[in-house]
Amino acid sequence: AQAGHDQLIVLHMLGNHGPAYFRRYPDAFKRFTPACESDDLARCSQDQIVNAYDNGPGHPTRKPA
Repeated sequence: AQAGHDQLIVLHMLGNHGPAYFRRYPDAFKRFTPACESDDLARCSQDQIVNAYDNGPGHPTRKPA
């Protein structure tokens, strides 16, 4: 970058938003089980939904270093 030139930097942070929590991490990072693996949360128990949500933040590529 050169001084005096405008720059635009965009960081897309997917975040851990439902209902597809299970799509936010690979199987290797599934620490809390059983986890809900459906877009239809009505098909999952509360524990499964919480586990799927809790698995998301542990994925190391979620945030820039």
